[in-house]
Amino acid sequence: MEDVERKFVTNIRLNVRNQNCNVLLKGIFDRVDKIGNTIRIIDYKTGKVNQWDLNLRDWENLIDDAKFDKCFQLLFYSYIYWKSNDTDIFNVTPGIISFRNLKQGLLSIGLPKKENFSQDTILQFENILKAILLDMLDAEVAYSQTSEEENCKYCTFKSICNRN
Repeated sequence: MEDVERKFVTNIRLNVRNQNCNVLLKGIFDRVDKIGNTIRIIDYKTGKVNQWDLNLRDWENLIDDAKFDKCFQLLFYSYIYWKSNDTDIFNVTPGIISFRNLKQGLLSIGLPKKENFSQDTILQFENILKAILLDMLDAEVAYSQTSEEENCKYCTFKSICNRN
């Protein structure tokens, strides 16, 4: 085992209204281990996760469909790991171990068009991440609460947006 509950930190450079800025990205990874030449970034989930929960049909789903939050998290962690380590992304396998579905073992992300996990994957995710961050940082874009109140049930930030 390489690391348990380790914080990884990097930044992403954005151009916001003709000003360059760095946005700090960080994540606390449940586990990073190495089997042979493969580095596994593992997130443990106490709830039940099935493989179909991790099958990303289209890259746009990361932006507009909350059901793909686990895919987003795995790609986000992979991106942070890649940016903060000098490693070949071909050797990285992000996945989830679900405590309520242990018999399935490590559940890996399924990419659109059955793409292999590669540097192109990470660069595609980087473009999506930049688009999301630019949207968040754009003062011209009004903040609005989600229409899916169920998403707020366990949200850490529900007190900030005044959702009951």
